[in-house]
Order: sequence, then C-alpha cells, then structure tokens
Amino acid sequence: MSDDTMHPDNQDFRMIDALNKNWAVRREIHARFIKGRWENGSDEDIRFLALELAGEAGELANLIKKEWRGDVIDQTKIFSEMADVYNYLMHLADIYAVDLVDESNRKYVEVDERLRAQGK
Repeated sequence: MSDDTMHPDNQDFRMIDALNKNWAVRREIHARFIKGRWENGSDEDIRFLALELAGEAGELANLIKKEWRGDVIDQTKIFSEMADVYNYLMHLADIYAVDLVDESNRKYVEVDERLRAQGK
C-alpha cells in the first residue's frame, strides 16, 4: 500500500480500521455465545456458523423478494440482514484463516477469464 492509502483521512484506511475493531468485537461475542457449547473452530462451530449464514442469507433473500413483488420494506431491515450475513461469513473466514479480499479478487479474475473465453 502507498503511504497515502494508510492516511487516517483515506476511506480505505477508515474501512480497514473499522473492520479490525469489528473483528475483535465479533470474536468476543462469538466466544461468549459458544461458551459451554463447543470449542471455537470445532466441527460443531463450523456447522453452526454455516447454518446461521444460510439462514441469514435466506432472510435477506426473502426481504428482497418481498420488495421485488412490490411490498414496502424498511431498508434498515435489509441492511441488518446484510450485516448478519457478513458477520457469519467473517466468522467462517476467521476459522478457515482465509483472506476474503484476496479470494474475492482471485474469483473475479477467474470469472473474467471464463467470460472472455466465452466471448463475453
């Protein structure tokens, strides 16, 4: 990163700083939730997080479906479900020690190459 990228007035810096703070809070809340149930990162933990992720994604999709069919949906409900999906996905990424930014960028390159090969 360039020096100006890490300047406190830079939007990327603010986002990274916020994500780092969010990570600590997320880990602490998750540890309190699973205490006495199972170990962090265990098979049970991974299954639980995957099911929670699927459930929250379903709730988000349901709100978007309702909006699509013409219902008036409070946008803050959609944003809240997006945050839930994000948080469970980030928990799983923590357990698997995966950098989702790197993986996302790798996936964009893969899709771009596939579309170019198809002439799109």
